[in-house]
Amino acid sequence: MSNRPQLPAGLPEPTWSDDTYGIALYRADCMDVLEQISGGAIGAIVTDPPYGINYKPTFPNHQKFDAMAGDNGLLDLRPILNWPCPVISWGANCYPEQLPCRGRWICWDKRHPSGVSDNALGSPFELAWENNKTPGPHKMIRIMHGAYLNDDGHGIKRVHPTQKPIRLMEFCIGIPPGTTLPILDPFMGSGTTGVAAVRQGRAFVGIELDSGYFAAAVTRIRQAIIDAQNGELFATHTPHTQLDMIPNPTTPNKKGDGEV
Repeated sequence: MSNRPQLPAGLPEPTWSDDTYGIALYRADCMDVLEQISGGAIGAIVTDPPYGINYKPTFPNHQKFDAMAGDNGLLDLRPILNWPCPVISWGANCYPEQLPCRGRWICWDKRHPSGVSDNALGSPFELAWENNKTPGPHKMIRIMHGAYLNDDGHGIKRVHPTQKPIRLMEFCIGIPPGTTLPILDPFMGSGTTGVAAVRQGRAFVGIELDSGYFAAAVTRIRQAIIDAQNGELFATHTPHTQLDMIPNPTTPNKKGDGEV
């Protein structure tokens, strides 16, 4: 029991929690909750916030998804991007003016290397920003996922319009230096980061404003805990994954590190 993830003291009372696996979930506005969490209480932020682009899915059956709160371009992400811990934030190419430094980038390539899926619906790749100011390589990971292809498993339906594959978020959780402090996702959505945290044996704090997506997150994280208790930590399928490291120039930007 002692080697199980634990939440730090002093967190506000969660809406739903599992003390055994160190999970605290809040159905609330993330800014309201973050005001009550000290900077030193979080090990890393791994999140996929609204990009401010009024995203409208184009894949089949997209009408079943609710609109994403805060996706109208008015969301100020700077308090989260400047949090005093490692931060990985997806879609940062859509809000570059808010990034506090150049950092490093992660490219998620969704296509098959043969090119057979190049005409599939949706974006062929997505970018995440990492607040690492130390010169080093950018990262690329290839996980085929999009349209009718779901890396989480054949026949598993998405419950969120921009739902990321679990293995992608597991990869992100593994990038920051190891710590016993929890992973925080202030835009939890349907809970993929939380599922990944359970699989990686990490404590997790998740915040979601939408009641429907919050309920979906609770269901998925609860199932991940059941799977962990049963020793079913990994999917039975073995989809193709490839990781490449892209060199990052060691010379600083002439306009300063704040220029993106």
